[in-house]
Amino acid sequence: MKYYLLTRCKQDPITGCWNWTKSLTKKGYGQFGYKGKVVKAHRLSFITFVGPIPENLFICHTCNNRACINPAHLYAGNVQDNANDRVIFGRPNLKLSKEQVAEIRIRSTESQHQLATEYGVAQSTIGKILNGKLRVRG
Repeated sequence: MKYYLLTRCKQDPITGCWNWTKSLTKKGYGQFGYKGKVVKAHRLSFITFVGPIPENLFICHTCNNRACINPAHLYAGNVQDNANDRVIFGRPNLKLSKEQVAEIRIRSTESQHQLATEYGVAQSTIGKILNGKLRVRG
Protein backbone atom coordinates (compact mmCIF):
# COMPACT_ATOMS: atom_id res chain seq x y z
CA MET A 1 0.00 0.00 0.00
CA LYS A 2 2.88 2.39 0.72
CA TYR A 3 4.11 2.07 -2.85
CA TYR A 4 0.60 2.64 -4.21
CA LEU A 5 0.18 5.85 -2.21
CA LEU A 6 3.68 7.16 -2.93
CA THR A 7 3.30 6.67 -6.69
CA ARG A 8 0.10 8.70 -6.74
CA CYS A 9 1.38 11.85 -5.12
CA LYS A 10 3.94 14.52 -5.88
CA GLN A 11 6.16 15.68 -3.05
CA ASP A 12 6.52 19.45 -2.69
CA PRO A 13 10.07 20.25 -1.53
CA ILE A 14 9.01 23.64 -0.15
CA THR A 15 5.94 22.71 1.93
CA GLY A 16 6.74 19.05 2.52
CA CYS A 17 3.23 18.15 1.34
CA TRP A 18 2.68 14.95 -0.58
CA ASN A 19 0.03 16.21 -3.01
CA TRP A 20 -2.41 13.61 -4.33
CA THR A 21 -2.25 13.67 -8.14
CA LYS A 22 -5.27 11.52 -8.92
CA SER A 23 -8.99 12.06 -8.34
CA LEU A 24 -10.11 14.71 -5.81
CA THR A 25 -13.43 15.18 -4.05
CA LYS A 26 -15.34 18.45 -4.57
CA LYS A 27 -13.73 19.70 -1.36
CA GLY A 28 -10.21 18.85 -2.59
CA TYR A 29 -9.45 15.62 -0.71
CA GLY A 30 -7.64 12.82 -2.58
CA GLN A 31 -9.88 9.85 -3.27
CA PHE A 32 -9.78 6.47 -4.98
CA GLY A 33 -11.57 3.14 -5.13
CA TYR A 34 -10.36 0.52 -2.66
CA LYS A 35 -12.02 -2.82 -1.93
CA GLY A 36 -15.24 -1.68 -3.59
CA LYS A 37 -15.48 1.62 -1.69
CA VAL A 38 -14.39 5.20 -2.30
CA VAL A 39 -11.62 6.00 0.19
CA LYS A 40 -10.07 9.33 1.09
CA ALA A 41 -6.34 9.15 0.41
CA HIS A 42 -5.26 11.02 3.54
CA ARG A 43 -7.16 8.56 5.75
CA LEU A 44 -5.55 5.55 4.09
CA SER A 45 -2.15 7.25 4.29
CA PHE A 46 -2.63 7.70 8.05
CA ILE A 47 -3.62 4.04 8.46
CA THR A 48 -0.73 2.85 6.29
CA PHE A 49 2.08 4.95 7.75
CA VAL A 50 0.88 5.70 11.31
CA GLY A 51 -1.65 3.08 12.35
CA PRO A 52 -5.38 2.56 12.91
CA ILE A 53 -7.63 5.59 13.23
CA PRO A 54 -9.10 5.69 16.74
CA GLU A 55 -12.87 5.43 16.84
CA ASN A 56 -14.85 8.67 16.33
CA LEU A 57 -11.79 10.67 15.25
CA PHE A 58 -11.11 12.62 12.09
CA ILE A 59 -7.81 12.72 10.24
CA CYS A 60 -6.88 16.39 10.19
CA HIS A 61 -4.14 18.28 8.33
CA THR A 62 -1.62 20.52 10.06
CA CYS A 63 -0.73 21.97 6.64
CA ASN A 64 -4.29 23.01 5.64
CA ASN A 65 -3.81 21.21 2.32
CA ARG A 66 -6.64 18.75 1.79
CA ALA A 67 -4.80 17.02 -1.08
CA CYS A 68 -1.78 16.29 1.16
CA ILE A 69 -1.23 12.69 2.26
CA ASN A 70 2.09 13.20 4.09
CA PRO A 71 1.65 11.30 7.39
CA ALA A 72 3.83 13.92 9.13
CA HIS A 73 1.13 16.48 8.28
CA LEU A 74 -1.77 14.35 9.55
CA TYR A 75 -3.14 13.81 13.03
CA ALA A 76 -6.16 12.13 14.56
CA GLY A 77 -8.43 14.77 16.04
CA ASN A 78 -11.89 14.99 17.53
CA VAL A 79 -14.82 17.12 16.36
CA GLN A 80 -13.52 20.14 18.28
CA ASP A 81 -10.00 19.79 16.81
CA ASN A 82 -11.51 19.71 13.33
CA ALA A 83 -13.67 22.77 14.06
CA ASN A 84 -10.68 24.62 15.55
CA ASP A 85 -8.69 23.98 12.38
CA ARG A 86 -11.51 25.43 10.28
CA VAL A 87 -11.34 28.63 12.34
CA ILE A 88 -7.56 28.81 12.37
CA PHE A 89 -7.23 28.17 8.65
CA GLY A 90 -10.10 30.50 7.74
CA ARG A 91 -12.21 27.95 5.91
CA PRO A 92 -15.62 29.02 4.54
CA ASN A 93 -18.21 30.37 6.98
CA LEU A 94 -15.60 30.91 9.65
CA LYS A 95 -14.36 34.29 10.63
CA LEU A 96 -11.01 34.24 12.40
CA SER A 97 -7.58 34.05 10.83
CA LYS A 98 -4.55 32.58 12.56
CA GLU A 99 -3.30 36.15 13.10
CA GLN A 100 -6.59 37.23 14.68
CA VAL A 101 -6.46 34.27 17.09
CA ALA A 102 -2.96 35.41 18.12
CA GLU A 103 -4.19 39.02 18.56
CA ILE A 104 -7.05 37.86 20.76
CA ARG A 105 -4.62 35.98 22.99
CA ILE A 106 -2.47 39.10 23.32
CA ARG A 107 -5.56 41.09 24.33
CA SER A 108 -6.59 38.53 26.95
CA THR A 109 -7.16 41.13 29.68
CA GLU A 110 -9.96 42.77 27.72
CA SER A 111 -13.62 41.82 28.04
CA GLN A 112 -14.54 38.62 26.19
CA HIS A 113 -17.82 40.26 25.22
CA GLN A 114 -15.97 43.24 23.75
CA LEU A 115 -13.55 41.01 21.82
CA ALA A 116 -16.40 38.85 20.51
CA THR A 117 -18.25 41.92 19.27
CA GLU A 118 -15.14 43.35 17.63
CA TYR A 119 -14.20 40.10 15.86
CA GLY A 120 -17.78 39.12 15.00
CA VAL A 121 -17.77 35.75 16.78
CA ALA A 122 -19.54 34.21 19.75
CA GLN A 123 -18.20 34.99 23.21
CA SER A 124 -17.72 31.24 23.70
CA THR A 125 -15.23 31.26 20.79
CA ILE A 126 -13.20 33.95 22.54
CA GLY A 127 -13.32 31.91 25.75
CA LYS A 128 -12.03 28.82 23.94
CA ILE A 129 -9.18 30.82 22.42
CA LEU A 130 -8.19 32.27 25.80
CA ASN A 131 -8.50 28.94 27.62
CA GLY A 132 -6.28 27.16 25.09
CA LYS A 133 -9.10 24.96 23.78
CA LEU A 134 -8.72 26.51 20.33
CA ARG A 135 -5.19 25.70 19.21
CA VAL A 136 -3.15 27.34 16.51
CA ARG A 137 -1.23 24.88 14.36
CA GLY A 138 1.63 25.74 12.19
